[in-house]
Amino acid sequence: MYKFLFLALFSLVFITQDALAVTCAPKPAGKINIIWSSDAVKYNFSKSQSQMDNMKVDSVNPYDRSVKTHVGGLMQGGISLKSNIQVASLTYPQSRVACQWVEKMDIRIAIDPTIF
Repeated sequence: MYKFLFLALFSLVFITQDALAVTCAPKPAGKINIIWSSDAVKYNFSKSQSQMDNMKVDSVNPYDRSVKTHVGGLMQGGISLKSNIQVASLTYPQSRVACQWVEKMDIRIAIDPTIF
């Protein structure tokens, strides 16, 4: 009698776990939108060549320090990057499983250039 009861409970536990087993099905790749924008380009001709040579720049000089270089023009201004991600999900509370995927991603790149 006890063997039968044990076997019945054992089978019920494994059958229930198999019935609750959930896997997340692959979803199509999310859509990625890249949105570019630029303010009107502004030009500033008030700086001399020697003034531009002494302006602080954030790019690395590819030449040795002993090589004298001259700046013929610079771009100054902000470049902003913003992103927005839309995530979808599906939950199975009985199995304690949740599936998530990216539905859509917007990447906004904006520039505000001033050319010297």
